[in-house]
Amino acid sequence: MRPRPFTGCLNRSVFPRGRQIVSANDRTGLRQLGTGFLVGLGLVDGILGATIAYGTFEAQQAGPLRDGIARTGASILGGVGPSITHLWALIWLPAFCGTLALLPILLAYLVRQQAAPPVRYWGRASAAGVGFGLAACAATGFFTPIFLAISALPWQDVQGLRWLVVLLVGPALFAVTSAIVLPRLYFVTIIATGITFGLMNAMIVRWRLATPQQLHRP
Repeated sequence: MRPRPFTGCLNRSVFPRGRQIVSANDRTGLRQLGTGFLVGLGLVDGILGATIAYGTFEAQQAGPLRDGIARTGASILGGVGPSITHLWALIWLPAFCGTLALLPILLAYLVRQQAAPPVRYWGRASAAGVGFGLAACAATGFFTPIFLAISALPWQDVQGLRWLVVLLVGPALFAVTSAIVLPRLYFVTIIATGITFGLMNAMIVRWRLATPQQLHRP
């Protein structure tokens, strides 16, 4: 029987050497965590990611950067009211959604590594957390113009064409820009919070899936 087109694409990896980001074994491991547990963990990690993003902006005195993003969005959208500067559109929701979008990849990697010796497991978890933080910069940038466009909807003088351009072109443009600019501005913070984030999730995955022998293995 000839395979269904889209099913075949989903089953085959598009990455080099046939490696998948989330393999069948990883999905089995994620299912072992439990749907309710994953939902709760996702909410906690999403809020934590948004809090880290907001705290980073405030700690680094990033008000000018935030205002610059708001002015850019307002000038592109045209005639946007003061809600464009709301933090929910600029930081909180983009960081929350970016964290949720990337979290399955991090958890799948930790599930894949949880049977490794402790030193190796925690080291890889720390590195994965840093990688997650770097990727989260791009993910947050991806969602930022989407929420900027949504926040502009109540204002009737927003030009429809500009709004559509921001919604369609903005995510890719902001993602690339954020992936380049934010790590340079907040490299130390990304390293520190990334290691903490990775270790926290690694501890949760190991506690949830590991056998008693693995938990007490030297």
